[in-house]
Amino acid sequence: MRRKADRQSRLAAFTGLCYDPELLLHAPLPNHTTTSSLSSSAIINDRANLDQPDRLRKAISSIESKGLHKRCVKVLAQQATVSDILSVHSLDYVTRLRSLCDSDDIDEIASKMRHDCDFLNSTYVNQKTFDCACTAAG
Repeated sequence: MRRKADRQSRLAAFTGLCYDPELLLHAPLPNHTTTSSLSSSAIINDRANLDQPDRLRKAISSIESKGLHKRCVKVLAQQATVSDILSVHSLDYVTRLRSLCDSDDIDEIASKMRHDCDFLNSTYVNQKTFDCACTAAG
């Protein structure tokens, strides 16, 4: 019994690092939709928006350059299910976000964003946003 307790205490001393490169796919539409084409509350391609792939790249790069990733336990990313997400968001919210992302046509997504800019509340979407959100929440 003591061995199991020792092992558990050693494992508890580790820090987990969960990162999936898929999260970098949630990015502004390339030079397509700008803030000026939307209401003032919607920030679509604004470099000041914290929700940028470069922010995640820099964080991971910093962790790796300092060797911190070697001291962490790698935790595999998993996607949250829609049921998981519904525990904190409404069905309407999930349906609207999924609908915004449900196209491979950038022009169509940009048009949906302009229509739903108040719903977006200072973020942007692309074809991968819903999947990235599920991964981030998982």
